[in-house]
Amino acid sequence: MVLVGLMCVGSMFLWGSFAKVPAFCKYLCPSGTLFGALPLLGANESLQSQVGGLFSWKLGIFLVILLLTLKVYRPFCQYLCPLGAIYGWLNRFSLVRIHWDEGRCTSCMTCERACPVALSRQEISRSQECIRCGRCVDACPEKCLHFGGERTDPLKS
Repeated sequence: MVLVGLMCVGSMFLWGSFAKVPAFCKYLCPSGTLFGALPLLGANESLQSQVGGLFSWKLGIFLVILLLTLKVYRPFCQYLCPLGAIYGWLNRFSLVRIHWDEGRCTSCMTCERACPVALSRQEISRSQECIRCGRCVDACPEKCLHFGGERTDPLKS
């Protein structure tokens, strides 16, 4: 039922009148400001006099995101980017998974300290916010976190 609702809403955005105005890109996404507007304004003095309210708004968003990066890992991806939300939703269907072997875990919390998204060891294996960077897998001294399917212990066979 949820999937049908998402398809209807997505169709409205793709083929409806809203699609004629890329609202997210125009009003929120700071990428165009960073990679397009700032270099152009720096190179062309005649454009500097034409800067308006929309540029100021997007520059403000860019600066807020830049300041947030001092405290939050990937704030734009986590809180504003629609692709981040879609990728998070698709994480539950991902073929690449991190599995946690609870029996081998000594609760040293090394994996939690290594996680850039600050997930607990229980969440790492199933969270939509996990970005599959593998830092937890590399940091685990007991090797109870691993990519792929369920691991069988050769010593128990």
